[in-house]
Amino acid sequence: MKIKLLILILTFIQSFSYSQDITSAGKEFYFAFPPNFHQNLYSNYNSLRLGDSLHIFITSDKITKGYIEANDIFGASRTFNFEIRDPNQLTKISVAFWDFEMMSFDFNGNLDRFNNQWGNPLRGQNNNEKVSNLSWHLVSEDDVSVSILNQAKYSSDGTLVFPLNSLGKEYIVAAYYAHNQINTQPTPSQFVIIATEDNTAITITPNCPTQFFKNSIQTIILNKGETYLVQSEVSDNYDLTGTYIKSDKNIAVIGSQLRAKVPINGIGISRDHLISQNLPVDKWGKTAISIPFKTAFQNTSTGLDITRIISSSNNSEIYINKNLYTTLNSSEFIDIPSEEPLYIESNNPICVIQYKKSQSVNNNDFGQSDPLMLILPPVIQFNDSYKLINPNIQEVIINNFGVPTQRRNNVYNSHYINVVIENNAFGSLRLNGNIVIADWYEVPNTKYLYAQIEVQSGTNEVTADAPFGVFCYGYGTVDSYGFIGGLKLNIIDLNPPIISAIEDCFKVNGFISDTLIGDMGIQSVIFSDDDNVELSYFLNDSEVIGEFEARLIDKYQDGRFTIKVIDKNGFETEERYEIKGFTLEVNQANDIIEENLKLNNQSTYCFNYTLNNYGDFTQIIEDIEMSGTIDNFSINLTFPIELNAGSEINFEVCFDSEYQSGNYDLTLTLLTDCDKEDIIYLNIETAADSYPPQILADYNNCDRDIILEIYENNDFDSGVKEFNVIDSLNITLNRILEDNILNLLKYEIKVIDPYQDAYILIQVEDSSGLISYFERTIPGHTLVFGENQERTTEVKFGNAIKGKNNCILLPIYNYGNFPITYHNYDLNNNNQFSIPTSQFPLTILPQNSINLEVCLLSDNIGFIENDIITLNTLCINTDIPLEAFIVREINQANSKCDLQLIIKEDIDFDGFGEVFPNPVSNLLNIELASLYDGNLKYYILDISGNILIQNTINVEQGLYILTIDVSTLNNGSYNIIFEFGNNRNSRKFVIQK
Repeated sequence: MKIKLLILILTFIQSFSYSQDITSAGKEFYFAFPPNFHQNLYSNYNSLRLGDSLHIFITSDKITKGYIEANDIFGASRTFNFEIRDPNQLTKISVAFWDFEMMSFDFNGNLDRFNNQWGNPLRGQNNNEKVSNLSWHLVSEDDVSVSILNQAKYSSDGTLVFPLNSLGKEYIVAAYYAHNQINTQPTPSQFVIIATEDNTAITITPNCPTQFFKNSIQTIILNKGETYLVQSEVSDNYDLTGTYIKSDKNIAVIGSQLRAKVPINGIGISRDHLISQNLPVDKWGKTAISIPFKTAFQNTSTGLDITRIISSSNNSEIYINKNLYTTLNSSEFIDIPSEEPLYIESNNPICVIQYKKSQSVNNNDFGQSDPLMLILPPVIQFNDSYKLINPNIQEVIINNFGVPTQRRNNVYNSHYINVVIENNAFGSLRLNGNIVIADWYEVPNTKYLYAQIEVQSGTNEVTADAPFGVFCYGYGTVDSYGFIGGLKLNIIDLNPPIISAIEDCFKVNGFISDTLIGDMGIQSVIFSDDDNVELSYFLNDSEVIGEFEARLIDKYQDGRFTIKVIDKNGFETEERYEIKGFTLEVNQANDIIEENLKLNNQSTYCFNYTLNNYGDFTQIIEDIEMSGTIDNFSINLTFPIELNAGSEINFEVCFDSEYQSGNYDLTLTLLTDCDKEDIIYLNIETAADSYPPQILADYNNCDRDIILEIYENNDFDSGVKEFNVIDSLNITLNRILEDNILNLLKYEIKVIDPYQDAYILIQVEDSSGLISYFERTIPGHTLVFGENQERTTEVKFGNAIKGKNNCILLPIYNYGNFPITYHNYDLNNNNQFSIPTSQFPLTILPQNSINLEVCLLSDNIGFIENDIITLNTLCINTDIPLEAFIVREINQANSKCDLQLIIKEDIDFDGFGEVFPNPVSNLLNIELASLYDGNLKYYILDISGNILIQNTINVEQGLYILTIDVSTLNNGSYNIIFEFGNNRNSRKFVIQK
């Protein structure tokens, strides 16, 4: 790979050569004269009819000679010899237009020069969109500068001619709008192509409808010296500017307008011929400076001159005086009316044309100047020395009767040159050897100055110590001309550097070059956004070619980087490269997976793996090699495998010992087109199974749950084959885990009803026929209480004697199959009630009953004692409420009515005691004592004072409990009032049912 790269670099070096400066001076030229408007075309006077002329101006820095071959419209070839004996003098060759100017389509019956010659075969003929042979071929022994001028009455313009070695194969036409306004001669936008070699294939993509082929793309073949004229349809919005021309050999293109009004929509009506040789696109630059023309005499203002900008590429940003003006796509153009200096820049090559405006606003307005056309030299093509031509052309004077005279006058009355130069060099500017004294003006926001300098006709030599731009022009009565003074015609470095690369395993080898014709070499190489790459590069001594290498730092990760190469003209090329690493892993492990296993020899085992591509590129897996005792192993993959970025594939590696005990090993190696890596190593020892399944139980007595863990993880265990429940009672069984890696089964055993006994018997068999059992009985809370044998009950003592230990027996019955023992008890308050601890531990046998003694000792007479006893066994609490009413110890005797007589030895009080129970639901008891006999009255009142119950009873000496039935009263608060003799007392009570 490295050898190929070096050969390629050497090829580029051998093909590269620096180009010398090409200027507008040369030894060989091709040109032609597109149609002009001739208002004396049908004059009866030959001096007028043939007076319009074609002029060729030749200058040189040295004495030289040469010749011109010209082909006329009749098919004849003529030769004009010239000799320059004095370099300071202008050499001119002039001919009448009639025989040599290309023939236009007759748009309005006034352009056919043979219209009055009925028998002439050229009558009605034209050269529009036809192959013709009307070129001029100039050859000189030494370098000369050539300008041409097509001069007709009130319609003339000229152009600098570019030498053969400066021509190109790609053009975007610069012309001007066709003209077809009312009461005027219609004139087309036009251009002419001149071939310089035989069998030149040319493609024309028109920007507007042409006269014959309209919008169709034209493909033509021209031989050396042949010409092809294209004229647009005549409409004010048709302009062949932007027409794209592509050829396979060098050609010349001259853009023109037969007789233009500028601007097309302006108020000026005078018109003039436009002609300018077009620059090939490879001679365009990114910067040009439009300098205003010298203001000409004008009777009435007709607006502003025009600067036109044509784009070579899409998305061309156009800046005027450093401000973004617009954006143009390829072949698009924009006209800017202005008579101020314009500094024009773009990010892509552009062509800039200046048009002088029309002068007159009516047919009697004969001011100075008229439209002319100049294609401005790009700043990068400025030179430091020029030989300029300001021609002195004469024409026949017509007397007041329309008859030509013998006298002639100068067509152009004033001549100028415009100069633009850097402000640090304007003092070095010389005109014909003399320092220029002129008014200098700034080009806004730049380092440039410009001047408009009036000069004499003839040749003018201009030099400076730095490159500068110059053009010359002149004004006559509604007439003008304009030439570029000269320029370099180097192929401008329009090509960005070339970056190419050859991708290899884990690296990129590349080369960079700036070796095309016109390229200036590489300025800098910049690497950026690099990740996981080691970068290096070198340039050769000429800085036109180089080599770079990027290598992954970590081959297990992808890498990436950006390389930007900038040439010395500021063009940039940027490429982003990504390098594929070895981004394959098994089970998300970058390293080899090693497994040492001991397995039973009676089974076939398959191991699952995942192969993942974690990188950004598709990986091609050529194979997975197996090494070791491979006869016992297999893999379920077919190769090659294409694994996309971020995707994965699952595969199995299976092992079969064929019932043999021994040691086996396997290494799997992954092969790609760039690398091979060991990914899995297996070492397996096999033997017979000698251990039954291992069963471990984890109990939770309170929840009565059991977690069973069944293992087959001894060396060479064969694994669980069957799991069977032999018997069960009051049980649910759920499998909660199966782990084939750990050879573990996990089950959960749960008791359905904790108040019933439970039982389970399980059998587990492994693949070798070895069996283990698990059996468990789980006692339930099978206890009931009281005579009714309920899960819980309430113990009521009734009336308990004050100060006396009152005890009661609570029956407890066990209906289950297992003895149950209470070891202790809890009382919530543990104040009055108690349980003799001598009863504990208290064991209740299956199907048997036992009594639990509960006692009460309280002095709170008339008070209801409450408590809760909690019995706990088998993690279940049983709460039993306790209740008793505390009274004095009494002896029963007969009493009257609703009195209960209590006889005691001493009556220690006279009056009324406690009301109980309080609250009460049915029977209300009131304790009372009397020391003598008498009548007792009582009243029961509600809270509003209403008497609800009243009664009178006879009371004898003694101690009583009065019982009153209050079951008919509603819930609420009440008062009971007693009257006995002179005593009156009351008590409050609450009814709550």
